[in-house]
Amino acid sequence: MKNENVVTSILDTSTLGTKEIIVKYKDITQKFYIEVVDKKIQSISVNSLPMKQQYILNSDSLDLTGGVLLVTFEDGTTDLLSMTNEEVNVSGFDNTKEGKNTLILEYETLTCNLDINIINKKIKSIEMNTLPYILTYNYKKDNLDLSNATLLITYEDETTERMNLD
Repeated sequence: MKNENVVTSILDTSTLGTKEIIVKYKDITQKFYIEVVDKKIQSISVNSLPMKQQYILNSDSLDLTGGVLLVTFEDGTTDLLSMTNEEVNVSGFDNTKEGKNTLILEYETLTCNLDINIINKKIKSIEMNTLPYILTYNYKKDNLDLSNATLLITYEDETTERMNLD
């Protein structure tokens, strides 16, 4: 429960060491101390694979959604970090070559690898799966709006994929 009458000091984590925290409620003040430490990372590894691990040659962009790194600290504690976190640098993606593609995931100064597969799927046909909401436009005024539009892509191996056009 948050109370507007309670005032606390601001935690400064910009320096290491013991920090005094002051809590004031009405006219009464209480102090306690916390420790700001620099936890050293021992290793990183892949904890959960991304939802997409197969990419189409010369077509797909890298998407690591759902991928999670396990960060292990020297004191034995661990933390989970999304592969899409802006602090995770990813290199090695090359969708111009068919076969195994090894990505290098870097967090702070540590790295781990993630293998994905680049496949050469040939498109057999495409068809409009869902039409856009707007099908009538004002002369010389409106821009094309593809909201709701989806394309059904059929490959030579008869697999299909839906693609949003908006």
